[in-house]
Amino acid sequence: FGNLARAEELFREIISRSPYSYYGLRSRYRLSHSIDPLPPIPYADSLLIEFPKKKVSHLIRSPAFLKAKKLIDLGLGERGAETLREAISAQALTQTSWEFQYYVAALYTMAGDHLSAFSILYGLQKSHLPVLPHEHLLILYPKKYWSLVSRYARHYAIDPYLTLSIMRQESAFDPAIISPADAYGLLQMTPYMAKEMGKKLGRPLQLRDELLNPTLNLLYCTSYFSGLLKKYKGNLVLALAAYNANDR
Repeated sequence: FGNLARAEELFREIISRSPYSYYGLRSRYRLSHSIDPLPPIPYADSLLIEFPKKKVSHLIRSPAFLKAKKLIDLGLGERGAETLREAISAQALTQTSWEFQYYVAALYTMAGDHLSAFSILYGLQKSHLPVLPHEHLLILYPKKYWSLVSRYARHYAIDPYLTLSIMRQESAFDPAIISPADAYGLLQMTPYMAKEMGKKLGRPLQLRDELLNPTLNLLYCTSYFSGLLKKYKGNLVLALAAYNANDR
């Protein structure tokens, strides 16, 4: 509303709280004329993490934890993640070393529960960013479904990393998620909009649950977002807002 002094105050508050977050970086960009450059993150060099096992022996030797690991090793990720949550509550995990928390985040990633892994790593970034291995960014920003993402991105002239970003925000890479707003799958499309896209693409939607298929979900949603970018003349902010609002 034209109050530049108040805006700068808020930008600086965001930067002080979360300097490396998206909003922290955007705020720093806005204040680039009056704020020092952001120093590089001093990530550790190694992915090999050792944690003090004696302090968490009661956790890692529990039947639930051992069962969770076995399920994850067998490729039964959904059940493994559920059992892991039963074995170690979020509150109990925060009382352990950062190394062990990182290890559990890696287990959740292996189980396909990216949202739980993200939650742990966000906390570690706030408290232990300088000692985190730089590879933790691969856990925070995985290239899931990359072959499909890149194929449709090329076809519809969209940055594949933008598609990944939307997918990460909308579903945390869970293809089976259905929101309270009746949006389905990786990129969270409603059956109503999917029927519209199916007619347009000559690939009609037969059943709602087809939207839980990553291939069809990506086809419909990438085409839809491409159309929004054209509609709003490449304005990414407006296109993303329209996508979220299910704009036709």
